[in-house]
Amino acid sequence: MARRPLPPVLLALLLPAALGLPAPALAFRGCAPGGLVKVVIQNTTPGAPSGAPKTLYRQGSSYGRLEDGGAGGSVVIVNGKDTWIVDLAAKKGEHLTDPSSTPAFHAPIAPDPEDENALEGFEFGCELSFMRQRAVTPESVTVGGRTMRLFKWHEGRYTVQLLVLADKDVPYAASVHKDGKPFQMVRYVEYADGQKPDPALFTPPEGFLIVEG
Repeated sequence: MARRPLPPVLLALLLPAALGLPAPALAFRGCAPGGLVKVVIQNTTPGAPSGAPKTLYRQGSSYGRLEDGGAGGSVVIVNGKDTWIVDLAAKKGEHLTDPSSTPAFHAPIAPDPEDENALEGFEFGCELSFMRQRAVTPESVTVGGRTMRLFKWHEGRYTVQLLVLADKDVPYAASVHKDGKPFQMVRYVEYADGQKPDPALFTPPEGFLIVEG
């Protein structure tokens, strides 16, 4: 599969970097949430850099927003062909435009630069649909006194585990092992799907100096 120009999948690069992951090859598809999804993510991979949780918003296949560092940090906004990278503290940003005819936004949980098609569709916002599309039957487990459902999926060199809160039907934690070793592990600090769309999330902030990239 040919690599796409950077802007429409910029967040697929920036999100792994923000989580302490290697940057993936630019080829992902198979996830397009119908409503607005908000995910607050903490990287728990052994050996990964510690840091504050990152907040991700996404909607459909064209809209994404990654917030890193709170009010004084940075935000990356993807809206179809347009991408803005904004420094909130400096009130400055850069605008990039993707010339391709089919821009798409993706947020893979465990991108692997060695295999751009690995675990295709296993993305933030589509964790449960990934398991259900594969007819994975969960087992009931107890974690920290809470009842959860554990989904497991094996695909080639990868083993995926997804813990879901049984009472809320939302992800609690996800892990991917490659060749039996921890590859990516995340904990969900917050997960809200099916939210009312908010177009303001996917537009650049007003009053900022935005230059063309």
